[in-house]
Amino acid sequence: MSKIIMYGDLMSQPCRAVAWVMIYGNIPYELKLLQVLKGETRTDEYKKINPFGKIPTLKVDDDRASVDSYLDWHHLNFRKPCFTYFVSKFMLPKFNVATDPLKVEAEAKEVAKALHLFEKYWLVEGKQPFINGTDMSLADISAYCELLYQSCN
Repeated sequence: MSKIIMYGDLMSQPCRAVAWVMIYGNIPYELKLLQVLKGETRTDEYKKINPFGKIPTLKVDDDRASVDSYLDWHHLNFRKPCFTYFVSKFMLPKFNVATDPLKVEAEAKEVAKALHLFEKYWLVEGKQPFINGTDMSLADISAYCELLYQSCN
């Protein structure tokens, strides 16, 4: 079995939930306690582990953790801006629904920000072709499907 390290603060409900799953499932893990109120999730050292400074963070000595981490990040941070922009820019005009150009421009900026974060953190500033490094995964397919929205006209 892979070695699992959980970084978290047990004052955090999501951290407690993950810890209970580990305990209930009899899954061995090492707990690295962080104190959110002391800013320990915002240090440069911790941001090397989780660039977004979020907890809990699971570090697993295989490639599953990067896929799981991306899929968690994807829904609100990649899918939401891409889909919102797609609807405003492409779908609403197809149905002759007026859109606010300033809103569409702001949504385009959110997509650009999401793409920047995706490349910076998940593709390691373009140094790896896939989220896992050299192997395609479900996370890569999910990202690709979001990017297809942007090519529609």
